[in-house]
Amino acid sequence: WIIGALALGVLAAGFIPVRQSALAPAEIIAREPAVIRAPLEGVVDNVLVRPNEQVVEGQVLFNLDPRRLRNQLAVAVGAMEAVDAELRQARQQAVVDQKVRASLPVLQGKYDQQVAEIAYLREQLARVEVKSPKDGLAVFDDPNEWLGRPVVIGERVMLVADPGKVEIEARLAVSDVIDLEPGAPVRLFLNIDPERPRDGTLTLAAYQAQPGPDGVFAYRVKARLDDGEALPRIGLKGTAKLYGARVPLAYAVFRRPLAAARQWLGF
Repeated sequence: WIIGALALGVLAAGFIPVRQSALAPAEIIAREPAVIRAPLEGVVDNVLVRPNEQVVEGQVLFNLDPRRLRNQLAVAVGAMEAVDAELRQARQQAVVDQKVRASLPVLQGKYDQQVAEIAYLREQLARVEVKSPKDGLAVFDDPNEWLGRPVVIGERVMLVADPGKVEIEARLAVSDVIDLEPGAPVRLFLNIDPERPRDGTLTLAAYQAQPGPDGVFAYRVKARLDDGEALPRIGLKGTAKLYGARVPLAYAVFRRPLAAARQWLGF
């Protein structure tokens, strides 16, 4: 009777509802940052800010090498001056020469084309200085890695983030996936302060797993910190504990062994 009662108790305990949970590496990232991209193709000539430096709106963040554009501008100005001289001479001769008068529209078109090209090159040259669109922190890696580096139009160089707007980003491994719904609780344990966890609320769980820098497929998860929580610095890392739906205790205990057995047995 004692053995039967214990077996019945263990069986009944297997139906106790518990909340699923999973651990995932996490990082504090900026929420709604301004992405600073290369405005044109070129080479980074100088980075004028340091990582995590406070910047203000309109401050120059980095420069692109302007020499190529300056050379093109000088050539275009020389060509415009040559066409302008030819056009003035043709206007003087057009008074007595019908053939020269007929060539005036062509010369005027060449002159207008050179003027437009000069205006375009000057506009491009003014964009080699990339400025901050707002106040915030300059978030990027070592500036020495960017010096002399060629960039293409639209390539991301850095972020300008508001230190008061941060969120949690975690990467949940495929083998640890549980059912996650927006609004579920999240607890963050930072590496620098593991004894003081931060509570948050799940806002996003990616539909499809993507490979990370280490080549491991994982689901991207985001959460916002609850009101009243101290805002950590952008870039801090830790471990996030993600909570899912409530399931029977037996399912929570044997879920991973059963999944491994099905993969090994093939059914």
